[in-house]
Amino acid sequence: MSLKKGWIDFATNGSIHGFKYMVDSSISVVERVFWIIIVLCSLAASIYITILFWARYAANPTRTIIQANFAQISTVPFPAVTICNVNKMLNRKLDSLMDTLSASKEELNITGNIISALMRTTSFYETSAADDTKINNSTALSIATTVLKRHGFLDISQVIPHISQGCDEMIHKCEWNRVEVPCQDLFSGLLTEDGRCCAFNYASSNDMTIKYTLYYGMSTGLRITLHPEYNHRAIAGIIVTIHNPKNFPDGEQNLRKILPLGHAHYVQVGSIKQTCSEEVKKLDITFRKCVYSEERRLGLLGPYTYSNCLTLCKAHLSDEKCNCIPYYFQLFLNKQICTFMDQQCLQNNVTTESFRDCNNCPAQCEEDVYDITLTSAKFTNNLDVWMEDYFSNFNETQKAILLNIFFAFNGQTVWVTDTITSGIYLISSFGGIYSLFLGCSIISIIEALYYLIKGHLFWQKSINQNTIFPKQLSTNFIVLQSDKAQKSQNSFPIIPYIN
Repeated sequence: MSLKKGWIDFATNGSIHGFKYMVDSSISVVERVFWIIIVLCSLAASIYITILFWARYAANPTRTIIQANFAQISTVPFPAVTICNVNKMLNRKLDSLMDTLSASKEELNITGNIISALMRTTSFYETSAADDTKINNSTALSIATTVLKRHGFLDISQVIPHISQGCDEMIHKCEWNRVEVPCQDLFSGLLTEDGRCCAFNYASSNDMTIKYTLYYGMSTGLRITLHPEYNHRAIAGIIVTIHNPKNFPDGEQNLRKILPLGHAHYVQVGSIKQTCSEEVKKLDITFRKCVYSEERRLGLLGPYTYSNCLTLCKAHLSDEKCNCIPYYFQLFLNKQICTFMDQQCLQNNVTTESFRDCNNCPAQCEEDVYDITLTSAKFTNNLDVWMEDYFSNFNETQKAILLNIFFAFNGQTVWVTDTITSGIYLISSFGGIYSLFLGCSIISIIEALYYLIKGHLFWQKSINQNTIFPKQLSTNFIVLQSDKAQKSQNSFPIIPYIN
């Protein structure tokens, strides 16, 4: 009864449109049924639109806008630059290494062929067709492994420094923002998929300082001269990878260029800084669909980045399939390095297709993205005055490279990801939907509670009025004298009354 009473009072006196006609006894049943149908249809429509609105918000709760087109270049770090010789292995150095090994001529030939085949591959687990036969020859691999282990070479990473060009041999002169700097202060050696490389501004550890610059335009930034050695009848040049200072220079996620000898190469760098508002950071990761660097760590690779996550996934996949990792992953993963005998397992089980299983790498919420524009000019027969500071004669220029990497202009783009709607906007939108179809508001909810409580109290009061509860019997009595009492004064019925 309390619910019915509260409902009738609410429908009659409340502010929601159409409810009073559903309980109005003065109109016909047909009219009441009509209004019930109208109200139910309006309620269904408002619920349906609410679900659509919420689904749209949940599917895409954020948007990205351009906050600034001309932010200072100091807002983003100078990109990391990794330089590798196109020739991973130099035949001259391989011959010198073979001369130091004690083995038969046949064993040395087999060992040299295996090393050459491995170093000619595009990666440690993708061989060229010409080298497949050599690497799949278990007998040859066993002989090469035995010869090299006998001389302390347990894996290919220990062989590479003896057969490739070092940074001190390849890079001759360095300038940073027009100031000459010792190259060893700018570059450090790094083993990558491209072999033995030289890295500038790569934060391989958390204690390294990332370089920024306030300068822009040609001749600023990083300017170096290189003399990459090459093999006879081989291509000559360098592989330049431009990447974020926090990202390992994995070729698949970074900008790569192959630059030939005898040219001056100018690399103009533009950058985009992607940031997020505080409202986005408050969202659950399932809604914003991205990860902040501090929310997840990648072991020795440090705070999370998308590129490093994919690289680490590749390393774990190699370890899972073959119980070892390629030599260039040893920087950030303390696992067994693959030997020569493990090459067959990597080739058969770890391919580019298998890397599609790396689906546990969400996007970054905030990162610095770079784009480059390359311009090259061939050296002529006559050296200009300014070039004499870098090259002694024309013949030297034909075997050298001048590389200048710089910010193109003093204006970087800043993108900000923000929420499309806030909590207040959601509430007001839902309120507008229900107000449109039913004419209700927060006051309507308060009214419903009010009439429900009021009806309940009314029901309790009615029960109390219709039920006698004995309380305390008084010592006073009502004396009723019946007709027989007139005959006998001692027989009086005594009836208690409630005081």
